[in-house]
Amino acid sequence: MKMPFDELLGVTSGVTGNPAILSYASRTSQSEQPDITYAIVFPAMTIVKILITQLMMALLYTAG
Repeated sequence: MKMPFDELLGVTSGVTGNPAILSYASRTSQSEQPDITYAIVFPAMTIVKILITQLMMALLYTAG
């Protein structure tokens, strides 16, 4: 996908919600790109995780 490594680390930490990955990325990268991509991805993934959980609960409730 030709994504820069520092940007990829920011996306990975945002998707997983793991600040340890972001800390590592900030130490190894000279740019602020990991912080920027984390700030973009984390809120969106939090909303997606909530929606998926609600959908799974609804499907399990109707199946049982």
